[in-house]
Amino acid sequence: MAPLRSPVPPSPASPTARNTRLNQRGYSTMQQPTYAYVNSSSSRSILKKSSPSKPSSQRRQLSFSESPVVYSVTPIEEEDYYGNHVKMSRDERRWSRK
Repeated sequence: MAPLRSPVPPSPASPTARNTRLNQRGYSTMQQPTYAYVNSSSSRSILKKSSPSKPSSQRRQLSFSESPVVYSVTPIEEEDYYGNHVKMSRDERRWSRK
């Protein structure tokens, strides 16, 4: 009697099945991206400045046309104006009437 064999698949394994099998074996199936352009060293980076500039300390200096005016605000001393703040625990806040 002939040994039992599993049926032969009618078509070659699909790419998804092949990738899954390769992934299970620990192989990476990610394709490396291919680029249509060549980044040559002669092309300038967009991050590079077009001309040598001044030191950053001179470049970032605030200048006012006149000295700034500061107005003082005095707090209102009336006790009821701001309302009274009572430190409550979480349970007190939870069960207090709103």
